[in-house]
Amino acid sequence: VGPGGGQVPLLIIDNILFAFDLPADHIYRVFSEEGIKFLTPELINLYQSHKNEPSIIQLCNNNTEAVLVDFLQEFLNELIRYRQVHYLVAKSALNDENKGNYETGSAGYRLEMVEKTLMATKDALRKIKAF
Repeated sequence: VGPGGGQVPLLIIDNILFAFDLPADHIYRVFSEEGIKFLTPELINLYQSHKNEPSIIQLCNNNTEAVLVDFLQEFLNELIRYRQVHYLVAKSALNDENKGNYETGSAGYRLEMVEKTLMATKDALRKIKAF
């Protein structure tokens, strides 16, 4: 159990950007709390220091500077593109034909985690677009 190689930096970015706003029982928050154990001490400290702070999305609600909003929209769109591909690859790997070979992804989670993370990222983009 732990974040896949490509997930390690995103775990920090996602939480600071929007995931700390998710309910504590959201699958991505649960994943994050388990996954931070596998990060470097510096990244663990960064995660912990932002855990009780407003997310970047929340902070943007009070500051609708066009340059910042545009940057975050572009960033989240890229993240969504990455996550959509990840979801399709995971869905293919975890399909019924592979039952018994692959039940979970490299981080030990089922497809639901990838899908809910994609949906949470899309929700963050919707919030930014509403500003």
